[in-house]
Formats: sequence, C-alpha cells, structure tokens
Amino acid sequence: MNENTKSSSGTYAADFSKLSGADSGFAVSWHNIDLAAGQSETFSLIVGVGEVSDPPAWDSENSVYLTMDAEVDQNNRIVNVSAKAKDADGLTDTLFYSVDGGDGVNLGSVTADGNVKTINGEIDLTDYEPGTYTFAFWIVNSNGAASESVEREITINDDGSIDGLDSGGEAPEQTEDSKIPYIILGGIVYEVLEDNVPALMMPEKPGAFDAALDTYSIYMGDKGFSDVAKSDWFYGDVTALANKGVVGGYPDGSFMPYGEVTWGEALKMVMKAVGYGDIAPTGDHWASGYLETALADLLISGEVELDAVITREEVANLTAQALKLAPAGIEYPFDDVAPEAAVALYAAGIIKGSADDGQLLFRAESTITRAEMSAIVWRVYCVR
Repeated sequence: MNENTKSSSGTYAADFSKLSGADSGFAVSWHNIDLAAGQSETFSLIVGVGEVSDPPAWDSENSVYLTMDAEVDQNNRIVNVSAKAKDADGLTDTLFYSVDGGDGVNLGSVTADGNVKTINGEIDLTDYEPGTYTFAFWIVNSNGAASESVEREITINDDGSIDGLDSGGEAPEQTEDSKIPYIILGGIVYEVLEDNVPALMMPEKPGAFDAALDTYSIYMGDKGFSDVAKSDWFYGDVTALANKGVVGGYPDGSFMPYGEVTWGEALKMVMKAVGYGDIAPTGDHWASGYLETALADLLISGEVELDAVITREEVANLTAQALKLAPAGIEYPFDDVAPEAAVALYAAGIIKGSADDGQLLFRAESTITRAEMSAIVWRVYCVR
C-alpha cells in the first residue's frame, strides 16, 4: 500500500498447503482503493483457491479494443470489446468492466494456454445519457489473481456520436430521404406514414429517440421560434405544425406557447389540420374567412367572437365535428363533466385529459394554451 495516497492495487498470494494437505494457494485481488483520512468503505474482494500463480498479463499492444459497427444506431448502441492477454496454461481468464467506479460486470471468459488470447464481449450504451464515462477493464483468472486495470474514457455526445472508441461511433449522416416525421402520443414515439397513419416506432425507449432529434433532423426543415426550445415537451408538435404551415408565430419571432388560444386561432389550426387550405379574410378580422367557412360547413353554429378565448369544451366540439367523429362506444373515461365530443376524441387518441390526484379530468370550462392546442392539432393532422 502506498502510505502517501492510501491507495493500493495488486495481488497477494500465500501457500496454504499446510491447511489443505495439497499444493494449493490463496489469492486476493484489489483495484484502486482510495480512502481519505477517517473514511471507511466496504469492498468486494475476488477470492480464489488453487495453485499460486502470476496474474494475467495484458498484451503490450491493443490490450482493450473498443469498436462499434459502422454508424451509431440510436436505438441499439452496442460497443464491441476485445481484450488481449496471456496467462498460464489451463487457467480460466474472465474479463470484467466497471463504469465510473461502479460494480464489476462479467464480459466473458477464455481458457488460457500460455499465449495471447482474446476475450470478447459487448457493452450496451443505449440507455446512457450524453456525457463522459470512465470504463475500467481487468482480467481475473481462476486462481483469483487479477491483472492491472486498463481505463478507457468514452464520451456520448448530444448528437448521438460516441468518442473514445477505436473504430466506429460516428453519428449517421441524414439525407432528405431519411428524415422522419413523427408524433409522440402518451410518451411513445410513432412514425407518421405517407397516409398520415401513426406507426409504432419505439414503445420502450422514446427517450433515446428524443435525445437524437438533432441527429435525425426529424422535421423537413426547422422553422423555429425564439420561445420554443428543443427541451420543451411541445417542441415536436409546434415545430411539425409550423413546418406544415398549420401554425405560425408572431412578428417578433415568438410563438407564445403559454398564451391562451382564441376562437380565431383555434378555427385556423383545426381547419388546416383536417385539410382546409389558407382562407382569405372575408371581413375586417384576419380569421373571418375561416369563420365563414366553418359556419357554412356546419363545423360550428351560432355567433362567435374571434378574439375571445376558447374553452376546452368548445375545442372538443369543433375538433370532433371537423373530423366527423361518431359517438364513441367506450366507457366514460373522465371523472368530471365532458361533452360527447371529448369522449370521441379520447377514444381516437386525440386528447388524454389531465391526471389530478388519481382522477382523469377534462376541465371543460378551462381555457387551453397554444402549446396544448398544438399537441391536439398535430394528432388531428396525423389521423385525419
């Protein structure tokens, strides 16, 4: 042990033949145990009983080789590990790794023959967040003797690429043909097919796909707003609708996602989502043409103040009528009062309601924000 750093690594072996009556030995291996003054830790030690032996010896070149096949697959980031070392004939050498000083993980074993042998294994980085990680590798033989550890630093970048490998790890190069329109429903990522039908893409790991938005350039272009960040839950819905020309922003470049939706805004968003084109004003108000058309097509009835905020119940009635949804034959899903249109939209996956203390609420009389409206309208666009 180094008395200055209180750090130690190595192997201790002793002859225990007097206890066993045979030529056998005892070995304990440890790695980089660092303790500050007064600090106490419990460590797991690898113990083996057998002939006294030297620890496995790393090959002088390419002792640990890390590769990935071609470009990074964002949904399946597997690092191939090849470790080269030699040990006494007949011993079993097992390769371990740890991440940032965590528990050791068995990667695989090989039977030594006195020559350099290769131990292969795989490390799955799929669920790792962007950041830099220190991987330690070491080999323990069947007598409990351990090699020195080899450390490799691996960095997972925000664009999905991986640095620190010997080969591979580049982010995939995207072309116009490979860009994917998508929708998130209930935290699950769906691909939007040519006929606007959502197809399940990744039911288990939507987070991995979300983290790769930059890499995959999901949208055909990127019409951004100054107050809509890629980390916002509504970023995908707002950006997709903007690129489809369904929603727009304000002259200062903002979208005002938390602003309340007016009747004029709701009419334009819903009608364009179901297939209406741009409708020119027929009066003084910019949305007067949408209102006149909505009344003529029986999407709404009665008088409407275009600059008045719209309620959730009114949004549900407008949207269900625009989609021509029939009454839903499902059990009533909400724990408060909601119109039949809201139930039909719930059955179609357009709205989800709000969870509140174990209850699912529709909040019919509440207003709706531009961000919330965008989430609904993007689902409308995808299932129209």
